[in-house]
Amino acid sequence: MSPAPEKLANQREEHQVPEAFAISRWAVPILIVMGLMLCFGSGMFQILCYLLFGWIPFLTDRWGRFQPDWSAVWLGLAAMILFALGVSAVMSRWLGNWSKGTRAATGVCLMMFSMFASGIGIIGIAHQMVWMSTIEAPFLIGGNEFTWKEMSKGNLRVWTHLGMQWRGNIIAPEVSHLSWESYLITGSSPYGYDIIDGSLSRNGTVIQTDLPWDAEQNREFYSTQQKFFVNPGLLLLYPRGDFKYDERGYALNNYSANQLMMPEGKIFRGVHVADGESNTIYLGEIRDNFQPWGKPGNVRDVTLGVNQDPNGFGGPFEGGCHFSMVDGSVRFVNEAVDLRVLEALATPDGGETMPKEF
Repeated sequence: MSPAPEKLANQREEHQVPEAFAISRWAVPILIVMGLMLCFGSGMFQILCYLLFGWIPFLTDRWGRFQPDWSAVWLGLAAMILFALGVSAVMSRWLGNWSKGTRAATGVCLMMFSMFASGIGIIGIAHQMVWMSTIEAPFLIGGNEFTWKEMSKGNLRVWTHLGMQWRGNIIAPEVSHLSWESYLITGSSPYGYDIIDGSLSRNGTVIQTDLPWDAEQNREFYSTQQKFFVNPGLLLLYPRGDFKYDERGYALNNYSANQLMMPEGKIFRGVHVADGESNTIYLGEIRDNFQPWGKPGNVRDVTLGVNQDPNGFGGPFEGGCHFSMVDGSVRFVNEAVDLRVLEALATPDGGETMPKEF
């Protein structure tokens, strides 16, 4: 005998979730998301994108450079096929039906593949989180001046660190005409360039160093923008992004080197820093007359002042610009600084006494 309609209605009411409780279930995650947005702003979404989709630009950047071990690939495929056949045979015998066994084996194989892919994904996310928490250069691309300043400081730290690895090294004369930026890239493990027989090589692609840097054979190489050469704060001065490429399509460098630390733009020239590495300028921001990073001789005179001369140093941020010292530290130098102080900061062995504040 079926329950009375009144009893069924009472049972439905007892199991029905109160409307206020249903709303509160949505309110909690909404409040959490709003709190994260207040703390991190748009950076929260960038963090999630890096964690979930950071592998996409990585593969895009390196696609075509992979050299698969085909013997290992075929061995893996054979192992997968043998595993699937083995599981199918076992399941068919157990179930007493080949068709059912095949379907069961397919489910088992898909589950194993999903577990394998999930494990790789978890390991990838863990590595990505470690990289995001330890990288020197900020990885978030924000739309505010504070974030841009931090990114620019990170860029200067990265290239100064790489430049210090080259100091005192002697490079073969046949490649001595390259820009200091080219040498920085060869010393950077993520880029993977090597000097072979006087030429720069990257996975078999040789840059013709016996030709001018802007020869057509080298266009692709020097038209590739290196992210640490871009100062995002320049959007304040060039909203259209004119600071990234020149009219010929060559990628520009938004930083320049102290000409006393890189005589003639040669990064491999050993320079003795008697004044102290924390008191000697190595690289700095610029705001005018950007040069392609492949063009040799991208050096400037620090004593021209800060934000005073289009051929000198200067930054997009109000009041001054950032300089990296030889020790890798970054300082914001006021545009009203005494030129004598700038001269002292420029010379590696001038013997000047530096003030505590400048």
